[in-house]
Amino acid sequence: MIFVLLFIGLAAALPLFGQQYRLISLRPNELTKVTEAEWWRLKQQNTQFLDLTGRYPTLLEPMREGQSVSVTLEKPVIVYNYPNGSEFHEKEVNSLLTDIDPSKIQGTLEELSSFKSRYYKSEKYLDSSIWVYSKLLGYALGRENYNLTVVNHEKFPQSSYILRIKGTNNSVETPTIVLGAHIDSMNLVLPSFLPAPGADDDGSGVVTLLETLRIVTEHGLSFPNDIEFHFYAAEEGGMLGSLDIFNAYFLQKKVVAMLQQDMTGYAAKSLRKGQPEHFGLITDYTSPYLNEFLRQVIETYCRIPVFETACGYPCSDHYSAHMNGFPAGMVAEAQREYWNPYVHTTGDTIDKLSMLHIAEHVKLCLGYVYELGEYSF
Repeated sequence: MIFVLLFIGLAAALPLFGQQYRLISLRPNELTKVTEAEWWRLKQQNTQFLDLTGRYPTLLEPMREGQSVSVTLEKPVIVYNYPNGSEFHEKEVNSLLTDIDPSKIQGTLEELSSFKSRYYKSEKYLDSSIWVYSKLLGYALGRENYNLTVVNHEKFPQSSYILRIKGTNNSVETPTIVLGAHIDSMNLVLPSFLPAPGADDDGSGVVTLLETLRIVTEHGLSFPNDIEFHFYAAEEGGMLGSLDIFNAYFLQKKVVAMLQQDMTGYAAKSLRKGQPEHFGLITDYTSPYLNEFLRQVIETYCRIPVFETACGYPCSDHYSAHMNGFPAGMVAEAQREYWNPYVHTTGDTIDKLSMLHIAEHVKLCLGYVYELGEYSF
């Protein structure tokens, strides 16, 4: 077993927090200079953006407030082939699915959402991050093929975590399969003071990954390809944690697939509106080839249907991978119009979620890990 402490430092001439202005990206390949007050106004309106202040500090000073400039942010996404349904290992995967335990999912999520907040900028909420680390450490201890990496970020105290199951493929460039979720939560009114249980956003995604990891570990599985479980800090701050990681991965890793699990537990609105319980397959800023594979995994291993939906720019941490040229996808709890309306408030609590719905996401993740872990890229 190897433990690595990784510090990612971005060359920044100005502090990311506490400065008067920030550089954000509200649309692809464009940066806009905004005040911190405008930054918070956009957040409170649930406007999605990337915060790239730390990445482009030299652009900040000469720009005018409200000015936008064109910058090539997106790299061409590499195209890979993926297995089709006729190649799936149905017997092996189905044997894993029987071990999914909704009671374990609930217990884990109850623990995670019991912390007052997981706000990435506040040191007083780091106990929740330590809890995630301790869970991952429990899996990594005593297993030589498990590497646990702590990613410390330069501009905020919350860390990201990467648990890698090393592949048996001894090639120079082993393909890497990534599963991601974000560990932070945020109350948009007074984030430093008010509770943000974040049971769905994104506690549900975190426990989806933890339950997948539990089953993979208890079965003693290893694969030819590397499998990485990513737990990102500061998604609510503009994808800050995942941007640091995938910026560092560019030209260093062969990431052949990244699947984000962000909000996987809320099905009530779909059912209330007369819709079937379903997955929402994000079709914008994702890989259509990976999406087709994900659709086949769902149709093969899950009991609920999948419907396409758009999320907008940049949506969630999968965009950090997409921006750096890695094929990425996201499958959410439903089509966007049926998403949880309580996120970013004190009302994002576990009582509103379905553990059986989260279990369907675990099925997806187990199929994703097994089929891509075994595939020859």
